[in-house]
Amino acid sequence: MEKFKNYITNPGTIISFIVFIFGLWVCYATLNSRLSAVEKAQAEIDTAYIQSTLAQIQTDIQWIKIELQK
Repeated sequence: MEKFKNYITNPGTIISFIVFIFGLWVCYATLNSRLSAVEKAQAEIDTAYIQSTLAQIQTDIQWIKIELQK
């Protein structure tokens, strides 16, 4: 138990632990920002897809109206 206490209280171990925690924080922040960017891009793609689908539906409806009027 004494060896473990000495290892934990060793300044090198404490610094390594602090560096490890900081590295985890940087990794989390980076991944979180990239995920936000991907979600925004996905929303824009979804919006563009919906708009193009609506335009196609409107074109189809206009074609049906023209055919029914003939």
